[in-house]
Amino acid sequence: MKKTTTIILLLFALISNNFVFSDDISNAENIAVEEKENYIIILKDAKSKVDLYLSNVSHDELYSHRFGDEISRRLRLIDKEYTYETQAAPGAFSGKLIVEKPVIYNSILKLEKHFTRRVGKNYDFNKNELMRILNIGILIRYEDTSEFEDCLEKASNVEEILEVFNKVKVE
Repeated sequence: MKKTTTIILLLFALISNNFVFSDDISNAENIAVEEKENYIIILKDAKSKVDLYLSNVSHDELYSHRFGDEISRRLRLIDKEYTYETQAAPGAFSGKLIVEKPVIYNSILKLEKHFTRRVGKNYDFNKNELMRILNIGILIRYEDTSEFEDCLEKASNVEEILEVFNKVKVE
């Protein structure tokens, strides 16, 4: 009788401890989710990586841009990294332009166009904001960006796209 009571008490203790541990685990998961909600992606060693990628763009490849060579170099690098042209098929005159991660690529181009229009309408322009967006575009090219792309797809205007880019932490 004592053995069965002891076994039952031990089982009860183990079961109750499992519930306590499972609550602790779920609380830990909630904390991790809350911390992650602030940032969609965290990019580390950003400065050195951007400099390395930018060294692959020669001055001859740049096209003139109203914001200068720094922006032009980044836009050219984004074009090189996100797009490529396929071989021409028999009977076709040219290949097909393929865009990888089109949601990100098109969002970057939309933001660049937005900033260009704002300068044309004499709004204040922060060149560093556009540089940050372009740097993020360069850095996330080879990252897992499914969650980031989902957020960009849900964004319906430029301000919402900017909010999504602001959820990327660059270290």
